[in-house]
This record gives sequence, C-alpha cells and structure tokens, in this order.
Amino acid sequence: MLLVTLVISLQSSLGFSPSISTLFESEEGELIQSDLDFLSTLTEVKEADPEFQLIFEFQEMTAQNLKSWLRKRVSYLIPKDREGHVSILKVSRDVDILYPDPNISPIPTDSLYTLMDQFQTVQMENLGAGIYLHGKRKRRLIKVDLSHHFPDRKLEDLKILSPRVGLIEINQDILYREVSKEKVLDPYPASRVIRLSNLFHEGRHSDGHGDSLGFFHSVCPNDSDYAGLEACDQFNNGAYSIGALFLKAAHKACVSCSEGDKELLKLIYLDSRSRISNRESLSSQSIEEINNLTNQLNLTYQEFYSDFSGSSDEKLNSLQVKIEKLNKKINLLKNPAAKPITYGNTEPEFLMLR
Repeated sequence: MLLVTLVISLQSSLGFSPSISTLFESEEGELIQSDLDFLSTLTEVKEADPEFQLIFEFQEMTAQNLKSWLRKRVSYLIPKDREGHVSILKVSRDVDILYPDPNISPIPTDSLYTLMDQFQTVQMENLGAGIYLHGKRKRRLIKVDLSHHFPDRKLEDLKILSPRVGLIEINQDILYREVSKEKVLDPYPASRVIRLSNLFHEGRHSDGHGDSLGFFHSVCPNDSDYAGLEACDQFNNGAYSIGALFLKAAHKACVSCSEGDKELLKLIYLDSRSRISNRESLSSQSIEEINNLTNQLNLTYQEFYSDFSGSSDEKLNSLQVKIEKLNKKINLLKNPAAKPITYGNTEPEFLMLR
C-alpha cells in the first residue's frame, strides 16, 4: 500500500474536519475517514437518557451533536510512533511560563513518558494532554513538530497551549483484523463503533482544569479486574464514562449492527463502566501493614491450635478475641471506605502567552 500523498481531512457538512497524518497508508486514512462518516448512519435518539445528557452536555444524540463534540477535542490524528515520541517534541527556551492553577496537578508522576504512556487504552492515546501537563509541571512552553505528518501545513512549531490541542495517536493495529492468518482492514460496523468509542474516550482527555486536567486515569482498586493498573477513572464524567455512554447509545442506534455485534458492544460497555471507581487503591504502606497483620494472625492461629487441648478456657478465649481483632483490622485495610462519586470540571485549561 502507498503512503498518502496529501493530508486527508474528515470534511462534512457538519463541520468536523480533523487532519489525518500523511504517514498513515492511504487505505488506513480512508478507513479512518469512513469511520467518522459512519456517525451519520446512526439513527437519531431524540430523548437520550439523562446520564448521557449530563455527561455529553447536549440533549439529543444526533450525528451533528456527536461530531460537534469531537470537533472541539480532536484536531490531529497521527499513527503510533514505534520509535517513541521524541521526534515530535520541541522544548521552548522560555522559562517560568505562567500556567493556569500552576500548583494543582491531577496525578503525582513527573515523567513525560509516564504521562503519555499511562493511558491503558493502547489503541489510541491523547498525546496533547500529556505534553501540556508536562509543560505545566516544568513551567516551559512545549511545542511539537508535525511537519512530517502534515507537509502541506506549517506545523513545525505547534504550540501546546491547552489539552484541547487535540493531538491523538492511533495504533494502526486497531484498524485491522486477522483473516486466515493475514491482517486485513476491518470495516465491520461493530469495529467502527468500537474505534469511535475510543476516539470519544480520547476526546475527553482533551478536557479538564486543575485536578481534573486531562481526566487522567487513576489506579484501580483492589477489587477491580484491573487492580493496580492506571486503568480506572475517579470522576464519573471521565473518559471511560464518555466511551461507555457512546457505546450504549450506538448499541440502540446502529441499524447495520448484527445481534452478535450488539452483544460485543454490550460487553465492552460493561467493561468500561466497571472502570469508573470511587474506591481508593491500597498504598504500599497499607499493603505492608496487611502483610504484618497477616503474619501475626497466622502465628496466633498456630498458637491457638497447638494449645487447644492443654490451655485454659481463659487463654483460648483471649486468643480468639485477638484473632477476631486482627481479621477486622485486615478487612478494614483491604476495603477502604468509598469516596463520594464526583464530577470533574470539564472546562479546558488554556495558556495565555504574554
């Protein structure tokens, strides 16, 4: 397949036109374009459910509303860089740039590559959000060089002034499926809906202010299937909510989806919903304390059973009370209290240069 020689824009009468990198192969770019066009085939839902209306902030699920939502948050689509992201980054010499709420940060890590790679949705990544946060932490203006992606546009010094820059990286693998041990492009309706749900998911990462900046994922609690991974959301209106609600609506509105397709969409919807959590993951200090208490509990059990026949009732009762207290402490540490469900501020930050 030949590389695209001209930038492909997703143009429609509804005005959604993110640019597709020329480094995608031509058929890949055409498939991405047709995915966006597929939005227009979804039947309109005049009365979307209240949660959809609250999270998406519009009343009716129409192609126009969906495309308008994406247009504000997705501007540049580039293929995954197998060599890393260094090739596009340019750090400005300017220092002490005044960012909005400079001392408020959504996640503790200070590594750019951790920020950019911490998204567990590997099919797509919102690079713009991670780069913006890195610049905010360093109080430096970060620019990216996209000239090799878009040679007909002057994008060698694109300033990252907001997470709304809309720079999305797509793993090309999501565009294919395997048939007879060969990879072929995947235009099936369910696959299109899944890719679109990923795009809506990444679009949410273009939002946020202060502690909700980028709507970065949080570590999943211990009772999650993804325990210990940064694959959950602390906010009820985060990226997994957006993707899940789109899937739920598309499940009803996709007239070309088969019953098997819809069952698959339902399973992915349920998985996304399971990642919205208001439970804290265990800290390393809590884990260490649990291990210490568990050792004490095992020793107490050994003492209890070894002395069962020769000890007084008073001593056995004392050991039983100790066992109950240790079990209670361990259970409390393993199951921390739930936090209230919260909604993050979706207004995006913008850096105003002097």
